Amino acid sequence: MAVDGKRRTSHGEAELNSGVRRGDAVRGRSRGGSFRSIGQTFIEENGMDRDTAGNYRELLEQDPPQFTDRVDTPWDDVPDYEDFNGKAYRNIVRELTRMRVAGNETAETPVPPAPGSHGVLVLGEAGTGKTHLLMRVAKNLAQSNHILFVRKPNNEEAVAQHIWTNIIRSLSRSVPHDTHRRSQLDILLAHVFSAVLIPEFERNGRTGPEAEQRRKWAKLLRDDPYNLFHMLGKGKKRQDNVRKIRGKTLRYLQVHHPDVDQKIAHALITYCFVSDDERKRLLLTWLAGEEIDESEAKRIGLPAGWVSIDDTSTDISTQQQREEQALRAIRSLGILSTYYRPLILAFDQLEGLRNQRRLTERWGDVVREIFTMTPNLLIITCIFPSLWEEWFGKVLDESVLQRLSQRRIELEAFQPHHGAALLRTHLRSHFVRYRLPTEIYPFEEEDVSILCNGNPSPRIFIQRAQRMFDDWLDGEEEPTVPGDEPEIVTQEAIASVIKTALQKFRAEESERYDSNEILPETDFIGRIQNIFQAVLQGSGYDVQFAKAIHKKGYVMPANFMIESPETDKKLCIAVMNSTGNAFAHRIKNLLATHKAGDQYDELVIVRDCRCKAVGAKSREYLKSLQEDGVAYIAAQKAEICLLNTLYEALTAAEEQDLSVGTYKIEKAELVAFARENGLLRESEVFRAAMCFRPVEAAVG
Repeated sequence: MAVDGKRRTSHGEAELNSGVRRGDAVRGRSRGGSFRSIGQTFIEENGMDRDTAGNYRELLEQDPPQFTDRVDTPWDDVPDYEDFNGKAYRNIVRELTRMRVAGNETAETPVPPAPGSHGVLVLGEAGTGKTHLLMRVAKNLAQSNHILFVRKPNNEEAVAQHIWTNIIRSLSRSVPHDTHRRSQLDILLAHVFSAVLIPEFERNGRTGPEAEQRRKWAKLLRDDPYNLFHMLGKGKKRQDNVRKIRGKTLRYLQVHHPDVDQKIAHALITYCFVSDDERKRLLLTWLAGEEIDESEAKRIGLPAGWVSIDDTSTDISTQQQREEQALRAIRSLGILSTYYRPLILAFDQLEGLRNQRRLTERWGDVVREIFTMTPNLLIITCIFPSLWEEWFGKVLDESVLQRLSQRRIELEAFQPHHGAALLRTHLRSHFVRYRLPTEIYPFEEEDVSILCNGNPSPRIFIQRAQRMFDDWLDGEEEPTVPGDEPEIVTQEAIASVIKTALQKFRAEESERYDSNEILPETDFIGRIQNIFQAVLQGSGYDVQFAKAIHKKGYVMPANFMIESPETDKKLCIAVMNSTGNAFAHRIKNLLATHKAGDQYDELVIVRDCRCKAVGAKSREYLKSLQEDGVAYIAAQKAEICLLNTLYEALTAAEEQDLSVGTYKIEKAELVAFARENGLLRESEVFRAAMCFRPVEAAVG
């Protein structure tokens, strides 16, 4: 941008703002000298008057571009400049094509082959587009190659179950931009149903009074297997047809694919045909490995849980059986996918595994089992180069490393020529809507060069562009621009980023809560433990985490204990979201452990208030615990959303997704913000846990 006919330059500010993170090199923000607003040069050169420019400013003030600088899941919908990391995307498409072609070439019977799974390693620093790449894959390929998105596990006892639960959630999502709102699971299983029904329709379509109708059905299914869902009829006829199709499909799978788990297949098939939201939620809960009420289980024709337990079942055996069942479920899905296209199993946001050896090793063991047992998966692992070299390379078995990195992709560096194209992508809708003077208005080519100073990541480029745009809206004569000097980072700027992230996560969690999605116990307890670990790092106490166990190893609620050599008390926090007999067995054993009094001193029980009411005997056990001073929290929406919001924000900090320019906000700064703004005291769980001195010190 020109200033009085001269190219503008930038210089660093001499004075530092207060509140820069202690112990770090100061990063300063430079500002321009005396320059005019961006867009002014274009206005003058093209004979536009100030009133015209003011009109554009007013329009963009009322409807500002979003400048989205991060993608959290493949299901996000943000502007996509497809040339950036285009080679990485094409490599993924190429791998999928190879797998599909290899499968077709070996197919000699109606039963498709089971091609082996392949691994793709995607390496990229924070903000370079790892999750954005997965979003592009989902948007363009999910109709044919369904994407299964899995984030880091948080509980070493339930890694396979965590992966399978995330797979189920992904399958239940609608295909992006599909006008019929079909779920990925609907499309996948429609091809399985067609493989079962078309040969039968063709056999019965040769002769007989209904031959023509059956030939018509066969053609409809060949044209689009999803047509089956429009051929079922209504009322009792529909119920009868669903029952017949499910029975035929299960018998077919039992004969041709004995490795497909019949109960898992039954639940998946039933889910596709169910329209009632409550029954769908119930099936998803069961598929995630959670126990459901016996009467509810009877309604959907399934056992109450994956594993039959009583009050003498052991915790270790029960959890091992669940992990084995989760692996069988993943294998079953891979086999079913051979009737359509390879599935994409995408691991992302794994930075939280760093320095957690046992959890990392367990994750590696499970992934190796998936590679070995499950066909037809393209397994994409997106991580930082340093996590791969410095952590995975040292902790994971060589066989796992080799499978994960069969094809290695490094994301490209952001170059100046990408800048203008990225701005055009983000501003395209406003250019069309308001007939702006240029595709990047109010920016100019000179501004793009300035924004690209220092070879930023796409995320930093977008953040800079938003700051420059906001300055333009405010009519500032000296818009903020990046320079060669260090960038000043104030506590105010850090707090603003954290506040915005927390608001975003809380809104998302509120929407998720309203969808009636209840997290599995093993996941929820892992989240709470992760939050406590982060918070207690600033307590000034040396703390250790362990687990409360029954003296005979019998089943117990998901829990963790916190102890410190500097205190004479131990705290236990347990999550109990199970129902029916599963709840009764666990709380009976918890009561016995509590009465023994030799493992912990204080107990906090958390239960999602949306869970089904427990029986009379369970209420009696719970009352005994409460009379003994145990804190029982029936967590309402505000509590559930707050805990999940804190967990999501901590994960974002781990992934270096929270930043001010090049400055990465750390978890400790996030915890400090939560403490200083009363978010920790807002939590019922933290208030109840303040009976433990380290928690009280950390909460403040």
